[in-house]
Formats: sequence, C-alpha cells, structure tokens
Amino acid sequence: MRAALLDAIETHSAVLFRVAQRIVHDPAVAEDMCQTAFLRAWQERDRIADPAALKGWLARVTVNESLQWLRRQKIEQRRLAVERFLADHHAQSPLEVLGDREVLLMALGCLPEQTRAVVLLRTVHGYTGREVAELMGLSDVQVSRTLHAGLDQLRTAIPPPGSESTAPGSPAPGSSQKSSPNKKLDRQHDHRP
Repeated sequence: MRAALLDAIETHSAVLFRVAQRIVHDPAVAEDMCQTAFLRAWQERDRIADPAALKGWLARVTVNESLQWLRRQKIEQRRLAVERFLADHHAQSPLEVLGDREVLLMALGCLPEQTRAVVLLRTVHGYTGREVAELMGLSDVQVSRTLHAGLDQLRTAIPPPGSESTAPGSPAPGSSQKSSPNKKLDRQHDHRP
C-alpha cells in the first residue's frame, strides 16, 4: 500500500491542488489542504484496503479539509465584523441599534467555540449538564465552569437596556461581574451541572 500511496500522491497532487484552490482561493492554503490529505492518507494507509479507491479518498479528504478551513475563515470574519460593528456604534447601546436576538447572536458568536456549544446546549436546547458532558467529552465540573464563564461573558457583552456599555468584555455601568442585570439569562440558567 505504501508504494500505491506514493504513486497516487505523485499522480494526483496537481488535480487535488486545483480542487483545493477552487474552494479556498489561496494557493498557499490549497497546498496546506493537500498536505493534510496526504498526511491523513499516510496515517490511514493500513486501513485503505483498495488502492484503486485512493484517488477518491484523497479527493474527499482534500475537499472536506478545504471546506472546513473555509468555515473557520467565515466564523472568524463574522467575529471580526461583530467587533468592528460594536466599535463603530460605541455611542449607542447595541440594543438600540439592533434587536435583542441579533445582539445575543453577535455576543454568542464572540464566545470560544466550546463555550458557545455548552451555553447553547444547556440554555437553548435544554440538555442536562450530564448530557452535555457526555456529548462533548467533558466532566460535569468542566461543563458547569464553562457554562458559568460563558454566561458571565454574555452578561458582560450584552448591556441592559439604557446602558451605555457596548464593547464585549466591558462591564455595564453599575454592574459587577457577579450580579447580572440581564434577567433573561439568569432565568434560563440553573445551577445543575
């Protein structure tokens, strides 16, 4: 299989590069996506039973890696757009510029991926702490700490109506990190892990 893999890489690398390039629109990133596919093929070489299927397997991995990179880029661009938007509207509360839902979605988008997942699973989708722990491969304590940290970040990022604080991470005037003026988030959260 080793020889078949090396032959497939040599034979198909140009095609795989063009596929990745069409998805990511960046030659350096396209090369990285191909390298990732080749590395995965090398790591999985004992599991790939049919050398004839190798071209398709490499193409799938290249496409999937490229699409995953593109999704990560879009998420990062959205996060930066949220930060720019909030900086541009610093004189107004985001609640005055946008609706409650949009502000919440923007604040959620600024949370780290794992924290966002824990907050959404617990507060929006109604999973128990134990279920979230099992789904995400975390301990109950990690879920609880992550949930509390995420809710604290959201309380800080979403000022109460009439507040002048808009920057994510800056506390609303007159509020502390421990007590939240945002009753919606408090009602959705209970202290069960």
